[in-house]
Amino acid sequence: MGRSQPAVSQQIQSLQSEMDVTLFVRRGSKMQLTREGALLFEMAMPLIEQLERLDEQFNQRRSETETGCIEVAAGWSTILYVLPKYVEKFRHTYPKIELHLHNVTGAEGLEQLRSGVVDFAVGPWRKLRRTSSFIPLSLTNQS
Repeated sequence: MGRSQPAVSQQIQSLQSEMDVTLFVRRGSKMQLTREGALLFEMAMPLIEQLERLDEQFNQRRSETETGCIEVAAGWSTILYVLPKYVEKFRHTYPKIELHLHNVTGAEGLEQLRSGVVDFAVGPWRKLRRTSSFIPLSLTNQS
C-alpha cells in the first residue's frame, strides 16, 4: 500500500478513536478483527472496490458522448473535397452527435467562430488577430 507500519497503526488508531470502537485485537503476534472491525470491513469493501475503479470508470463515461451537435464553418471546396472522409469517420464513431457544416468564406467562418455561431472553423487563416488561436493541421497521409 506504500505506507509504513507506524503510519498504518496511526491511521487505525485515528479511525478507532473517531468511531469510538475497537476494530482489532492483538492475539500474540497476530492481529484479529473484532466484530465491529469485521462489520466495518464488510461495509467498506464495496466502496474501496469502487474507488479503485474510479479512474477507469470516469474515463470511460467521459468518453461516452451520448448526444449533441457540433457546428463547423468551412469553405465550399473544403466541404466537398477535404472533409467528407473525416465527417464519415466522425459520424461512424459518434452516431448520435449531429454535425452541421456551414458553407462560408474564410472571413465569415472566422467571424462565426468568434461570435459563437460555430464550434470550429476550417480554413487557411493567414491574418488572425492575436485574440485567436490557430492550430495548423496537416491533412495529407491521414486515414
